[in-house]
Amino acid sequence: MVTWIVRESKPPTACLFLNLHRVESFRTHSPVFLLLTCMKFRPAASMIEMLIVVSIIVTITSLSIPLYRKYQVRNDLALSLNQVTQGLERARRNAQDNKNDTVWSFYIPRGELGPGDVYPFPDPLRVEKYPMPSTIAVNGFPLFVTYSRIEGTPHATGSIVLKSIEGDEGRISITVAVDKQIVASNPSEPVTICHYPTPYDPLTRYTLTVLSEAVAQTHYQHGDTFGPCPSQGSSSSSSSEASSSSSAPSGGDGSGISSLCMTSFIVDADKLITFQKSTAVTFRNLAAKITFGPGGPPVSMYVCYSRNPTASSPSFGGLYGANGNCKRTGNAYGIAVEPDGTDTTVNDFELNEKLALRVRGMYKKNGSLAFHEVYDSYPPSANDDHIDLYRNGDSLLSYPSFGQQETLKELLIRKGYFNENTDKVSIGACEILMVTEMSDPTSQSADFQDDVMLMTAP
Repeated sequence: MVTWIVRESKPPTACLFLNLHRVESFRTHSPVFLLLTCMKFRPAASMIEMLIVVSIIVTITSLSIPLYRKYQVRNDLALSLNQVTQGLERARRNAQDNKNDTVWSFYIPRGELGPGDVYPFPDPLRVEKYPMPSTIAVNGFPLFVTYSRIEGTPHATGSIVLKSIEGDEGRISITVAVDKQIVASNPSEPVTICHYPTPYDPLTRYTLTVLSEAVAQTHYQHGDTFGPCPSQGSSSSSSSEASSSSSAPSGGDGSGISSLCMTSFIVDADKLITFQKSTAVTFRNLAAKITFGPGGPPVSMYVCYSRNPTASSPSFGGLYGANGNCKRTGNAYGIAVEPDGTDTTVNDFELNEKLALRVRGMYKKNGSLAFHEVYDSYPPSANDDHIDLYRNGDSLLSYPSFGQQETLKELLIRKGYFNENTDKVSIGACEILMVTEMSDPTSQSADFQDDVMLMTAP
């Protein structure tokens, strides 16, 4: 046991530290006894000392509570910005995935996400909530955002302002996620928009060019969208070259597209193919030279076909990969054609059976659908001059090249389907060459080799 020897004339160090000097006798004590003895004679705090301590606590509290409150409000603003961003992104992805076969919307003030384009949402069980703190006020346009199926395009564009009770602000811009050509505009340059005289009515929309980005922003607030309106290539303002492309296939003898190989099939003015006997038809996909922007990654192309299609509701199935989904909406399944390969398939057709073709292009960027276009050879309203059919001996229209790619003429020469001496398409009498353009067929970048396919009948 450790002992301390304490003398009255020399108090122990512990008691000196505590200002204690009362040690009655010369004796041996344990450390515990010495500690208790020192504590016994500890003096109490005075009233003044107590008041000083209390005042310090009050001062610190009065300063820290407002600071903590301000920190909490700023944190609420950051949380709100994150909630709105996540809700909008979730709505866009659901719409692009065609979830529940409908559009998806997000109501920002309440942080509610659900299927449909009306609020309150008709199906409460499918509503997802992204709670908004009570310290945040929401202003701006649009507060209710609806995203279209597959494309995931918002019905309107604008800017949302989140403002805290402390006066701090955060902004979220709602724009079309990715334009087909990824066009970046200079604020002082003219901007092409899709103008809706009647808000959100596709029957009244038309393409409009405004003077600057600032003017375009005022249009966005009223429901207009960036870029040309869909399917503008088929309007009456299309160039003469485009209008001639719909009648370009004239047959090698100049008497019309239906004049060749009538023992196997005929092709009418609406590009509908009718077989004149039971036959096995070979489809060779020669190329699919389409990228997401000049020099960008390739876009997946799917070729589909429809037997005995009706003008109102043709039903298409996968030509390469028979179980593919070839609807105009929803994810595309099956086999995408090779960009520069030779995909081949053979299908049997009966006497008087009719055939229409569909080409569908899709590209996902960072998991989201960034490009999606679908065009049919029949009916004409679904074609919009995006698909041209050629027969042996036809003169090829002058299509430009895109980026550093070869032209369609150079492609056909390389593949052996163009005669340089006669400057005409060189294929079999019972063959059809189908060329497709997925963007505006009247634009300077319309090379008509986004998909190139050869159909052969015996």
